[in-house]
Amino acid sequence: MPLQRIGSKKFAMMFFYVDSAEELAAKIGGNVKVIAEEPYYRYIPKNGLKLSTKVSMTVSDQFKMVKMIHLKL
Repeated sequence: MPLQRIGSKKFAMMFFYVDSAEELAAKIGGNVKVIAEEPYYRYIPKNGLKLSTKVSMTVSDQFKMVKMIHLKL
């Protein structure tokens, strides 16, 4: 999804993804270690959310669309 630039009517595309936390750590180099790579919505409380939101969160986690990566630098 394009992000609108502040103060301009043009759009700037933002695209960033990490398929593998291990590969990211290797590219960073040094003593970077992967502490965890887990689904983003797993521990977020779902109380009070609409059913459609809960389904979207579950689908996102199941298909690994969004994830949280913890690195030790």
